[in-house]
Amino acid sequence: MATQANTTATTETNIKCPYCAEVIAAAAKKCKHCGEFLDQTLRQERMPTPVPQQRTWNPGTAAVLSFVIPGTGQLYKGQILAGLCWLVGVGAGYLAFVVPGVFLHIACVYNAYSHDPTKAKEAKSLAAQPARAPYDPQKHFSYKLGRVLSRVTTPTTPNAVAKSSVLCSSCGKYTTSAIPT
Repeated sequence: MATQANTTATTETNIKCPYCAEVIAAAAKKCKHCGEFLDQTLRQERMPTPVPQQRTWNPGTAAVLSFVIPGTGQLYKGQILAGLCWLVGVGAGYLAFVVPGVFLHIACVYNAYSHDPTKAKEAKSLAAQPARAPYDPQKHFSYKLGRVLSRVTTPTTPNAVAKSSVLCSSCGKYTTSAIPT
């Protein structure tokens, strides 16, 4: 039979695992029940290093697939939306006229062969993008176009004459009279 002092000594050397809540030795570096490392330095050393992803698609295969059916090369590369857009666009090009369909088909095959979706994802990472300047309406194209058009349509001659309308007391109609500015 264990005495009070004996049970206290055994419980002080045991702790609960933070991952599975089983009782383990306090000096343990790894839980015997769940296999998790309790020591953070060992945990970091044993973590697998991420392997950079290699291209899992072949450009030649993507080009041949897009040549047979437009857009399937993009689908093969994992670009689902782009593949469906190419399929619909090339089909519409062939339905409209044969010549636009042929040009779109060639562009689709070239796109399937040359564009790497893994590089596009790397380029779009937020860490690589610089911070954007706040929106300035005076730099917007429509604002500048409106300014140019207003200068063209507004008379800018120095002898421009402003005309005011006056109510004629005899006939009751408005008449205009020239007032120099």
